[in-house]
Amino acid sequence: MKMFNFIISLFVPDPRVKLERKISKLYEKSVYLQRNGDLRSYGKAMLQIEQLEQELSKLIETEQ
Repeated sequence: MKMFNFIISLFVPDPRVKLERKISKLYEKSVYLQRNGDLRSYGKAMLQIEQLEQELSKLIETEQ
């Protein structure tokens, strides 16, 4: 059964991992925006991060 799950994981991406990567990229972008003084775009990026983190927490809750 473990082998079967491993093979499936190779072909079907995990939505949790996808969200975590997207959040990580947005955090990197937000640091860049904040350091350059573009606070309006920084605020928008942080709002997106907050929404994605809420989606991630809902996804984790449904998995358990």
